[in-house]
Amino acid sequence: MFCRRLSIASDRHVGVSTAAQALGIAVQHLVWGAIGAVLALAVSVVLVRGLPFGDGLPVVEGAALLCGLGLVGAVTGGAAAVPLVRERALHRYFRTR
Repeated sequence: MFCRRLSIASDRHVGVSTAAQALGIAVQHLVWGAIGAVLALAVSVVLVRGLPFGDGLPVVEGAALLCGLGLVGAVTGGAAAVPLVRERALHRYFRTR
């Protein structure tokens, strides 16, 4: 969010609501987070491919749980950070980029 605060503040300056920004950020985080979660889950499946089913299943279940929690954290964190960016600091954000 640190890198995007200038665009968020400038959007707010032209009238975009905080809810609309939070929804947009959440959707963006959902897209990259879902891609990362699917890739990580695919890697875990490939890594346990040679193991017996009873040994590999708990590893894949744990990986799926971690991927799901990571996805929820990314989406929630991105949406929760939007209200922390202040429009009144727009000039300061612009100078420090």
